Amino acid sequence: MGGEKAHGGGAWGLGLFQSDWDYDLLQDLSWDCDLLELEMDDAEKQGKKGAYSGMIKKTMMHKGDSGNHVRQNEHDHADLPKKKGDEVYYNIYSNLCSSPKRVRQWIEKTAGRPGNVSILQRMLIKHMALAVASRNKPRRAGYKRPGYTCVLLGAAAMSLGCKLPTDYLQYMRDSYTNDQAVGLMRDALKQMKDALGPDGYKNDGTPYDFLGKGCKGLHMTLRSGGAAPEDCITPGSLNVPSPAGPAAFDKLQEGLRKMRIDSSRTHHLDKEGKKKKRPDNENLAEYGDDVCGGCGAKDGEKGKVLINCSKCMSRMYCGRDCQKSEWTKHKLVCKAVPV
Repeated sequence: MGGEKAHGGGAWGLGLFQSDWDYDLLQDLSWDCDLLELEMDDAEKQGKKGAYSGMIKKTMMHKGDSGNHVRQNEHDHADLPKKKGDEVYYNIYSNLCSSPKRVRQWIEKTAGRPGNVSILQRMLIKHMALAVASRNKPRRAGYKRPGYTCVLLGAAAMSLGCKLPTDYLQYMRDSYTNDQAVGLMRDALKQMKDALGPDGYKNDGTPYDFLGKGCKGLHMTLRSGGAAPEDCITPGSLNVPSPAGPAAFDKLQEGLRKMRIDSSRTHHLDKEGKKKKRPDNENLAEYGDDVCGGCGAKDGEKGKVLINCSKCMSRMYCGRDCQKSEWTKHKLVCKAVPV
């Protein structure tokens, strides 16, 4: 992670720790802190399963995409009570970690470290230097800024209750609102304002509760009805734009609106280029829950992911046209997700 790095995935909220982009970065930062090796060792000593490390070993054996599998593991553990006593899972963000106390002790330990410098100190020095060196460089689309990584690292350390150097906290206060250098999303700006304010993080060893400040994970967001409709990329979708800063968010929203108007729906065409006919049966759903409920397409428009019914979150569609035409049947079985 010596500079800017591309990350993928969507987002389900405009706050911190609410996107696959953030999860990818937390994954990278955690592994830079040697948490993968620590998890493997602790799991073996305790006779338990290493959730992240086990998934990595499994996907490496089968030459799979370990990033996507580990990210799914993170979704499965986020927001859930720590009831999985047979698993060990370590991450620098406390809500993705089975033992925040153990992780904090590990990254703050100085004894036996080179130069008696803790892993956390080394990470803070490294990422603040990268952030300062790149703050005037133009941002590249699809890439995280080192300034964003620097702020996210600080926020994750706060969630563990780590003691942060005064100069690092000051850098965060001076830079977190800088859209060019950092690029926090709308709700993340408020969350960091609260965390860095006089009534926020005490820096005395007390963990800061970002989850209580609205940083819901994917499952909790689903259970509460999904993202606000006005923030979603497409109507009925769970996804909102990934971290890009307020100005970029507005620009992306407008671009997506135009794209939806102009997009061709080639996946609805047969081999002769004619629109596929819908099934005649109007009483029962003709397609499974893993494809478009209107036409059976496996992908959304322009190869994008299918969108969910915003009420039940189970039926999926390739776009608004199929969702609207299918509603006369789907409304008979559609039930809101319990909050």
